[in-house]
Amino acid sequence: MFACPTTKFRFYSVIWTILIMASPLLAQTGMQQAFCEFGVGVASNPQLTLESNPMVMLSRRAGVHGSQRAQGVGIRWMTFGEQTKFSNSDVPSLSRLGGLIQVDKSLSSAVRTGVDAAVDRGVGLEQDWRGREAWRAFERTLWQGTWWLELFDKGRTGRMTVQRGGAAYSSSRGYSRGTFGFGAELEIPAYCRVRGKLGLDKVGQSRTQHAGAFMFSLNHRQQNFLDWNTGEGALPAFDFLRADAVSIREMDAANRMWLTTEFAAGYGFPVFRGLQSGVQFAYAIRQDAGVESHDSQASEAQIWFETEQRQWNLRGTASYSKQHMANQQIFGENGWAAYAFNVWHLEARGEFRIATDWRLFTAFGARGFDSDALPVGWYQRSSWRAISAETGVVWTRSNESRWERRHAQLLRLPTKAPEFIP
Repeated sequence: MFACPTTKFRFYSVIWTILIMASPLLAQTGMQQAFCEFGVGVASNPQLTLESNPMVMLSRRAGVHGSQRAQGVGIRWMTFGEQTKFSNSDVPSLSRLGGLIQVDKSLSSAVRTGVDAAVDRGVGLEQDWRGREAWRAFERTLWQGTWWLELFDKGRTGRMTVQRGGAAYSSSRGYSRGTFGFGAELEIPAYCRVRGKLGLDKVGQSRTQHAGAFMFSLNHRQQNFLDWNTGEGALPAFDFLRADAVSIREMDAANRMWLTTEFAAGYGFPVFRGLQSGVQFAYAIRQDAGVESHDSQASEAQIWFETEQRQWNLRGTASYSKQHMANQQIFGENGWAAYAFNVWHLEARGEFRIATDWRLFTAFGARGFDSDALPVGWYQRSSWRAISAETGVVWTRSNESRWERRHAQLLRLPTKAPEFIP
């Protein structure tokens, strides 16, 4: 399995680094908040299959998070737990239990560095690549450690990251792997000119105002699978006279390795009456080293928004992506063709305060997969839809006084649990 002594040593070394950096904060009192959430709703096709079967869903979420800063050192931590059950006994329950800790230190007014560590254990849906490519519930443990460095210069922000992570699956037919990645991000603020009542330019600091920010990122990730070898898939070619042909014995001896490079560019609009929003466009190339059967090129467009009001709040995202796998074939209405598909995703959540520490929430999610493949053959590559809607109650409590909680200027949504797939 993935939990080898070397891996444990690297993970514990990250924890010790965090504790050493956070030592000035041990005697400080910061901000802590806890929340619990109970919801009930309806879900259609939660297992992401070709059949649409509505059913009742029950969800429970809870978490505790906090943050504090002293002597140039800041710490942010979070523990969370989630569980979703369905009325259909054939659909497995989904659950998560994990934690996150982040420590940063200001080296100067223009440089800041830090380390993050996160662990997540539970049952989640993941595509079974060596099966029928259908979505399947896997019991797995994910972990990730990140070192980052931020630079500030005249409103511009640059960030460099180095990540080390892994995944351990309980099933022998899982996808246990180790991951190494690095990347860079750049944020450039935009300004617009402000004119006075007579149309003349203002003077001093008031002659310009913030007009959003442009964001760019470039990331590279290497995934080394530990129990999925290159022999579990189609050969690149059956003509062994070709120079790139691989023998069956050589393929059985090596594990798979995926190399993924992604570039993203986005724009964050200026805040307008408590509304934050932005758009992002991304392009990713995945190389299946050795076999090339899962080489792909993908492009994605995403838009998001979030409000900051006193009695209510909204948050939502919408994304649309296109992916092309030139080395895979599908059978459609026009015969055989290269495998290409589209994926769209909608997600929205709203909350309304009914008391000092109580809220009502409503959440909606929709997801779709579109391709030209007919529902024939071994692989499941035909189109499907999944929709869910739920409502419930949220309880929150922080270490602030009751007066401060009741007269808070903004109703902030509970911090979301981190989503990462090493």
